[in-house]
Amino acid sequence: MTSDVGKQPAINKGMKRTRNMLADTTNFEAQDSDHNSKEKKRRVVNDEDKENISPEKLALSSQDSQVSAIRIRKKLEAVSFTSQEAGAEIRTKKAYQGTQSQPIFPCDIKTCGKDGHLFPIEYLPKLTLTLFSNERKSSDLFPDPNYFQLQADIKVWMRAKLYIWLTEVHLKFGLREVVLWASFQICDRFLSKVEIPSEKLQLVGCTSMWIACKYHEIYPPIASDMIKISNNNFTRSDILAMESKICDNLSFQFSIPNAFQFLERFTDVAIDSIKELRLKNRVKYLARYGMERFHLNIKALRYCPSMLAAGSLCAALMLTSHTWTKSCVAVSGYTVNELVQERKDQSLFYQIKKVVMIFDSTSQQAIIAKYKDPKRGRVSMLRRKKEISPSA
Repeated sequence: MTSDVGKQPAINKGMKRTRNMLADTTNFEAQDSDHNSKEKKRRVVNDEDKENISPEKLALSSQDSQVSAIRIRKKLEAVSFTSQEAGAEIRTKKAYQGTQSQPIFPCDIKTCGKDGHLFPIEYLPKLTLTLFSNERKSSDLFPDPNYFQLQADIKVWMRAKLYIWLTEVHLKFGLREVVLWASFQICDRFLSKVEIPSEKLQLVGCTSMWIACKYHEIYPPIASDMIKISNNNFTRSDILAMESKICDNLSFQFSIPNAFQFLERFTDVAIDSIKELRLKNRVKYLARYGMERFHLNIKALRYCPSMLAAGSLCAALMLTSHTWTKSCVAVSGYTVNELVQERKDQSLFYQIKKVVMIFDSTSQQAIIAKYKDPKRGRVSMLRRKKEISPSA
């Protein structure tokens, strides 16, 4: 049954929140009391958006004691991102083409303080900028959203069915989340170039995931594992031949950015100002859930990976009564007006929201079941809840 949240969410933080939002209406409540008590002990400094905390004001926790605050401040002198500089540091997607650095956010300083030996703060701006740069350079390599005009035997619904099955395979093997999105990308790119019969579609999907595993997993599944989980629908020679065909047609270019890589970065920045761990996880996994379900629609290929990630995160924030803040604009390069447009058929936010609000989709039960897991915040069980107006 399809439902709707209601009117467009209010963006101005001064407005009363009388709109509908997604919240728990089940008997399942996350047991986060221990985490919440730790959060309360943590000092939170609020600026205009309750984030963008100045590095000079950010106190390192006891876990960060091994890293000197003075050392971090010196490294950040050239790229510090303070609340006073927020207006100057906000970038749109067009401005990213000429910028030479990315801002440092409070969450980056915390991560550096905790894992400085693995996460050098001086590398972060260039690494993040390179992600956007690679996206622009790879624009010609992304899948063609109209590639079904090339395919005579494969239908749109077959793609959705394949990707739902790949989601189940991904869970069965316990693979990293980025593997799933790399698999989708490889499969769509190959189908954009090569016409195949419908009986070979599962082989293409399975081989795409096998290639993605080789790039992102330390111990990828072997060929016999992929054959077995496919109910022996193809042989070892079939999967090796298809692997060679995919690699040749895509020129071995498998390291281009995908939407999940952008979403991870955007989410880290967006949820840093949310105090409660339960709400942090709700936004994090609702963004993944919305992006995963929307991606089953061929329309998702019209958006570049960074915009798809930004739209999914924006939908997750607004459906849980949060806003698209200045830091979200700064890290993603997309303003709220670009993601939430008046015409719903052109608005990425409304398209993702519409998919999320289809609570009982029979064709997407595998993804819905995946996000019923407590480890993923049970976000697929969230339902519409009306806030009572203070004047009521």
